[in-house]
Amino acid sequence: MRGIFQCSFINSALEVFCFW
Repeated sequence: MRGIFQCSFINSALEVFCFW
């Protein structure tokens, strides 16, 4: 199975959220 790797960068919190 293949998934899509996406990351969102939050500048205000300086955090990276990754979800598949």
